[in-house]
Amino acid sequence: MLRLRVNAGRERHMGTQGLGVCNDNGDRFIDFCQNHDLTIGGTLFIHGDHHKYTWNSPDGVTKNQIDHLAIRSKWRSSLLDVRNRRGADIDSDHHLVVAEVRLKVAVACATGGPGRLGRRFDVNKLSDLDTRRAFCLELRNRFSGLEEVADSLDEEWNRIKMAYTGTSSVILGHKSSHSREDWMSQHTWCLIEDRRNLHLKLLETRNVDERAGFNLQYRRIRKAIYRSTRAERRRWADDIADRAQHAANTGNLMELYRRTKTLVGDSRRKRKTLRSKEGRLIVTSEEQLLRWHQHFEEVFRLSATSTPEALSVSSSPPRLLDINSEPPSDSEVAEAVLSLKTGKAPGFDLITAEMLQADLTFAVDVLTPLIEKIWTAEELPDDRNKGLLITCLKKVISVSAITGEALHCCQFPLKSSAG
Repeated sequence: MLRLRVNAGRERHMGTQGLGVCNDNGDRFIDFCQNHDLTIGGTLFIHGDHHKYTWNSPDGVTKNQIDHLAIRSKWRSSLLDVRNRRGADIDSDHHLVVAEVRLKVAVACATGGPGRLGRRFDVNKLSDLDTRRAFCLELRNRFSGLEEVADSLDEEWNRIKMAYTGTSSVILGHKSSHSREDWMSQHTWCLIEDRRNLHLKLLETRNVDERAGFNLQYRRIRKAIYRSTRAERRRWADDIADRAQHAANTGNLMELYRRTKTLVGDSRRKRKTLRSKEGRLIVTSEEQLLRWHQHFEEVFRLSATSTPEALSVSSSPPRLLDINSEPPSDSEVAEAVLSLKTGKAPGFDLITAEMLQADLTFAVDVLTPLIEKIWTAEELPDDRNKGLLITCLKKVISVSAITGEALHCCQFPLKSSAG
């Protein structure tokens, strides 16, 4: 079968190491691979003929390569070798075909799972007046369209949360974690597309003169891309540096940090693996949670030397304080919402201060009754009992207790909403 004829357009799907003469079935197989973006692995690697043929005729005279392995072109670089194994006793006139594949471990983008936040909303769009108006209108319409429940505290909170998150998903959208380089102009992207098209033409063209012309065009476009990207990258970096300097001069620390992080790049510390008290690595989530529980139980445990007298609180305060114990009023809720700092990360509900402040009247109207119920029942919705464990670089607390190294962290729960 396949000493597959390497016609124009087939170089991406097969190599030149096939054995035998191509027949009609071979042409069909090649067309199938072209239509499904597959690469024929048995034609890529250099081997002796005795390691290529996969079939013996019953008389033992004719040998050919008729069994093939096809792999998606996306995983072509993971395919290291393909050959037959004649020593395998499989009671057949076909030989066993074996492929050596390199497994690549990719980082899973796990979002929204237990203990993780979902994708954040692009609240920067609320700075646009038209977007803010559309957000407020959609928020009110969506909230009024949801079924009204008055008995369950959790259901009432979920109604508010769904109104905010649903509106944000439609109007604001999510922040993009993977996007094109924002410093590259459309002109540069067009040059890159032209280079890609020329590369495909080079693969498909067999004429020597045409290949020489395409090679010359390819080199010219490649040089133009290098010049364009260097100039645009320099202009972009200079602009970011100027904005960072202006932010430093005006005392805008948030803008200064954001611009500096853009220039330096994201350099997050890798999370250390946890260790038990005996020094054994802990890899499962259940054991890690149990180890953290054990750690905090030891940290916050009362000293054995503490006496009831030392822990007791005086029953007779020096003076009585006149404290208003009524539920917060509308004005107090409005003041609390306005006091929230913007630009902060959300909690599990993904509701930020910008989303609450976009329509202050609506936020007060829906939050005040909820807070009143919480105040009266002295209970919280289930979402408010969840938190995030954040590791902050602080002084050394213990050595080898958790991570096997000096534990440079203090832990605190993150509230599950902007409040």
